[in-house]
Amino acid sequence: MSAATPAPWEAYRAAHYVVRMPGGARIMLRPDVAPHASLCSWLGVDKSWAMLTAWNPRSEPCPAADNRAATRALRTALTRRFPAARWLPAQSAAPDGQWREVQLLVAGAARHALAILAWRFGQIAILDGRCGGRVRLRRLDTGLGARLARMDSDAAAWAESAVA
Repeated sequence: MSAATPAPWEAYRAAHYVVRMPGGARIMLRPDVAPHASLCSWLGVDKSWAMLTAWNPRSEPCPAADNRAATRALRTALTRRFPAARWLPAQSAAPDGQWREVQLLVAGAARHALAILAWRFGQIAILDGRCGGRVRLRRLDTGLGARLARMDSDAAAWAESAVA
């Protein structure tokens, strides 16, 4: 998620988050509001999800070609790290249309693991939730979320180097 604005958190909170469901129906997700019932039906036993992107790391606008390449890399990472995961196409956009980003709504992987993956792709926030709860806009750039993501990233790098 990113926005070309001095106050990205307000922009993220006001953004329109739209998911394209199987069959073509579109649903909107809003922070602090329960997810649409059709999303919970699609989730089935998974019940939790996260919406992530690889576009515009750290809320800095990137060329379209870079964003498309980053999305391909994100899909590859999802497939390799979470082979049982499934996703739906989605997007986030400013209400005034000044910015938009391609997103993926991902189910079938732990939300904290998806947050770590988003952090590795330079994202500072994700939208996530669980059926029966409310949609959350979660910061990844400050506090415990950022520390855990960095710790996991360091541990993963150490484990990968030990195996290589």
